[in-house]
Amino acid sequence: MALGYENPLKKGEKIEIQVKGSFLLSNFTEIGEDHFCIYLAETIGRNARDADREKTQIAHELFHVFQARLFWPEDEIRTELGWLFEGTALYEAAKVMNYLKVLEDFPYRSDQSLFRNDYGAARFWLFIETEYGGNTVRKVWENLAAERPQTSPDVMASVKKTILMCTNTSFDRVLEDFLRSMKPAEEALPAR
Repeated sequence: MALGYENPLKKGEKIEIQVKGSFLLSNFTEIGEDHFCIYLAETIGRNARDADREKTQIAHELFHVFQARLFWPEDEIRTELGWLFEGTALYEAAKVMNYLKVLEDFPYRSDQSLFRNDYGAARFWLFIETEYGGNTVRKVWENLAAERPQTSPDVMASVKKTILMCTNTSFDRVLEDFLRSMKPAEEALPAR
């Protein structure tokens, strides 16, 4: 178990990891009916200075395997809810690798809503677990697995319910608090 999650693999199942040529611009995970294949860019492992960052990238792709076992809706829903799928994968990977510094590579874009900040949303999940207590992300995924929502609005309803249950605070209030916490960081940035 990692971070309290059940082992995502069934007995005898394996995860294939392939390192591909430099044509890959990023890492990604292929989720099949009976297999998982993680593709890593050829540059992985070449820069010892960035070893922690690269391990976190691999852990991010592995977290997609956990997500797929718990709740993996149609592509359209996953794309629409990138802030949930990519944001939690990045946050949990950074947490398990004890390398939260990687979140600096994925700034939260205040000119876009939370729901358009796929990787930047990792900061939202960090905020929730730092300010309101840990394990909220795991509880979100466990509840999604139990409820199996079929539409984006149903997924959002499940996420909001879980956040309320874990924090005793509404999603909207948590989001307001998060956005307020981001203001000082934005104000400290130099003008462009």
